[in-house]
Amino acid sequence: MDRPDFLKLGVFLLGLSSIILSSLALHMYLFGDTVHRGKLDAWCYVDENNLIVVMNARTEVSDVKVMSKDRQVICSFEKIPKGSEEICDVNSTGLFLIVYEGGKEVVTCQRPREIVPVPAEKRIID
Repeated sequence: MDRPDFLKLGVFLLGLSSIILSSLALHMYLFGDTVHRGKLDAWCYVDENNLIVVMNARTEVSDVKVMSKDRQVICSFEKIPKGSEEICDVNSTGLFLIVYEGGKEVVTCQRPREIVPVPAEKRIID
């Protein structure tokens, strides 16, 4: 009986492993977005003078309310259709709770910090 050719066996195993890895990568690419996320994406948009909560509906969402941290309703929407967006002008910093049919989201709104230059005489130069 002949001895096995280790070079051919190694090339075969490398080819097999590359096929397996590429099929796993393709599967993750095609079906990787199956992680459960909510029906609504929400974030805070900071303009020069305004703080606005933006809501993007992945599916049709009904009975949407934007509330402050002490549960006062700032904005409410009966329905946000799938793929559309709504905005709510909150005009204050802090946490905001977005309650909708089947879930809740929390959004933080804060103004960006102002960059203050350090005077030249206070800079440390080595």
